[in-house]
Amino acid sequence: MPHDGMQVCIRVLAIACGAAALQLRRAGPSAPLGLGPVGRAPSARRASAGMTSPPDQTATSYGEALVRAATLDQTRVPYVEALVRARKRVAGPFFLPGHKLGAGLPAAAAEVLSVAAPFDLPELGELDNLFAPVGPLLEAQELAAQAFGARRTWFLANGSSAGMIASIMACVRLSASARGHNAPKVLLPRNAHRSAVHGLIHSGAEPVWLAPETDELTGLTLGVDARTLREALRAHAGSVACVLLVSPSYEGAVSDVSAAAALCRQAGVPLVVDEAHGAHFGLAPGLPLSALACGATLVVQSTHKTLGALSQVCSSSPSSLLLASLDAARHQAASGGARGPFELRRAIKLARLARRALLKEAPGGESGREGGESGRENRESGR
Repeated sequence: MPHDGMQVCIRVLAIACGAAALQLRRAGPSAPLGLGPVGRAPSARRASAGMTSPPDQTATSYGEALVRAATLDQTRVPYVEALVRARKRVAGPFFLPGHKLGAGLPAAAAEVLSVAAPFDLPELGELDNLFAPVGPLLEAQELAAQAFGARRTWFLANGSSAGMIASIMACVRLSASARGHNAPKVLLPRNAHRSAVHGLIHSGAEPVWLAPETDELTGLTLGVDARTLREALRAHAGSVACVLLVSPSYEGAVSDVSAAAALCRQAGVPLVVDEAHGAHFGLAPGLPLSALACGATLVVQSTHKTLGALSQVCSSSPSSLLLASLDAARHQAASGGARGPFELRRAIKLARLARRALLKEAPGGESGREGGESGRENRESGR
């Protein structure tokens, strides 16, 4: 499936602004399907020539994209910086919101909101345009793409739900256009988020439900086995718009995204991964690889779930505070002097200590299970 068409479809369909991000896998003349670790091979992307030009009219070459990516500075927070500058320039808030930089906040909420309210600004020109960014917001998204290993990143302000709906609709529309399907099929697991069901309804796609594996000891749902996915792709060959996986699950179960990506490449089908609970993956040793690093085509993340962004809101008017928190969350996780990676390593160490303590308290089989956990930890460290 051509990525340029994917970008256009997403831009048309994802007119929802999240403490979430939609990531498109890198691709280029010499780029493999599914590049490796975060921070390598800068992204190829489309850019607009100006505020009045639709952002997808002027395409940069892959070489130009490499040059631009080389100039990105992960120590900067361009949207946060723009927000601070914009606030300092406001002499009188003759614009919305009605609390007027906090002066009109309800007394009951003043203690909670007074610090942030002065920066709760509308879509002023210097704060860029979420739907056609050309300034600080574009730079913030490019920094996020580089930090998370994506070809392109879109900031969302309606959570991962908006990203899931947009991804499914984009894949279905492209499949219908390319193959003439009236009702393309989407392969997805039974533990998919309800936003995936909304995407199916809006797109008119036919679901093909895949049964995920279940852990016998805990009863928790795990990922979809590669054999199950292979059989489904063969059974519905030629009619699949995309494959959707959930990794990690709400309980933390990680799927074999690499195996799924390989199968999807063989079938010529895009792989969409709901990584809402895994925005931190790949950012520190001991964590699983991110879905992008494993070869997924489109990945949806909630940076408010496992990183430091604000919780999502539902509105067609983008929140400047929310967008600033997305920019700052990337900075916290990816800049050279940030404490994000250190805190992640510390959290991993504490989690391992807690796991060992829990295993000792578990009835029966403590030593065998503990040995198994230690072996798995060693394998993870080696990976």
